[in-house]
Amino acid sequence: MAEAAEASGRVVQIGHIERFNPAYIELKSVLEEMNVLAVNFRRLSAYEGSNVDVDVVQDLMVHDTNLVLDLMGRNPATIAAHGVAVHSEALDHVVANLAFESGPLITLTASRILETSPKASVSSAAKKTGSQ
Repeated sequence: MAEAAEASGRVVQIGHIERFNPAYIELKSVLEEMNVLAVNFRRLSAYEGSNVDVDVVQDLMVHDTNLVLDLMGRNPATIAAHGVAVHSEALDHVVANLAFESGPLITLTASRILETSPKASVSSAAKKTGSQ
């Protein structure tokens, strides 16, 4: 991509706008005071209308991966992911588990196999810092 941009005299930018989503900003603020144990990110979409020139990881999961790295401020110790191709040759449904040294466990689900699009959701399990 960098070579194509340079050859054409164009500028390439990546927009991770989800970091500025008010819901994410609030989640990050609330979790600062917590010892996060687990977080589940789910980004679900219908196949029709999805960006089908790439797999679901590059189309949808990339946004939540960016949020996880921002939220944690470090890279995961281990990653395990599995996916299936349903409507295309590319992966249409992927679940990834990211484990960080001394926690938390993060699960990312990205799917474009639904009939309707419920969009994205995040759930977490945490306890207040200092509580047992």
